[in-house]
Amino acid sequence: LKSLFISFGLAVMGIFLILVLTFKNLLQPLLVLLTIPVGIISVLAALIMTGQPLSFMASLGIIALAGVIVN
Repeated sequence: LKSLFISFGLAVMGIFLILVLTFKNLLQPLLVLLTIPVGIISVLAALIMTGQPLSFMASLGIIALAGVIVN
């Protein structure tokens, strides 16, 4: 699970680099990436409300959600 969070951080940095190269601007990719923590907070709130633990599959879902948010 620890390596999954490290991979998530590396993926976010890679996405930021690609977005900077695409937009040729630093502000727009930063705004796009600021939506990822909002999505993570929403997922954690949903897990707490339903009483589910943060499992490996939930972590994979968070990573997938980050990809959908950026897209």
